[in-house]
This record gives sequence, C-alpha cells and structure tokens, in this order.
Amino acid sequence: WSHTVVLDARHTVCAFGRSDMGQCAALPGAWDDVSAGSEMTIARRGAEVIVVGWNEHGNLGVGDTKNRFEATQVPLRLSERGVMTAGGGHCAAV
Repeated sequence: WSHTVVLDARHTVCAFGRSDMGQCAALPGAWDDVSAGSEMTIARRGAEVIVVGWNEHGNLGVGDTKNRFEATQVPLRLSERGVMTAGGGHCAAV
C-alpha cells in the first residue's frame, strides 16, 4: 500500500513509491520473481530469496526484527520451482 514493484522484460526489478522502511531498496541483477507486501519486498533468483523493508515483527524471515534497507538473503534455499509472495504483514516462500 506504499510502493509498487515491477519485473521488466530483462528480469530487472524496478521499485517506486514510499521507501521509509527500505521497501524500495535496490535489487541489482536479474530476478525470476518479485512481490510487494505491506512496506516490504521479496524477490527470488533461482533458489535464492532476498527481502528488503519492514521487519518489525520478524515478517521478513531473517531471524530478527530489524528493518532492511539493503537486500538481505533469507536463510533458506527454494527448489528451482519454488514460489514466494508477500502480503499485509508477512512473506512466504515454499
């Protein structure tokens, strides 16, 4: 509700809008998928999952409650067919 993310034809992530929690932080390189949640962004490249933004309740899954203003890898590996999404106050990856 505060930002938008777009995955363009070159698989580059473009984020725009409010970024007071870090949700529009740069995600360099090519990506397979991206999702915008409530003041957070989650992106997937192969088995790698990266998050940025609001983490007040540990909703980014990185083991603490610090907001992320730079791309941070989630300590898990997805299968190549894994999926991920972000929502109101959560991120999910399977």
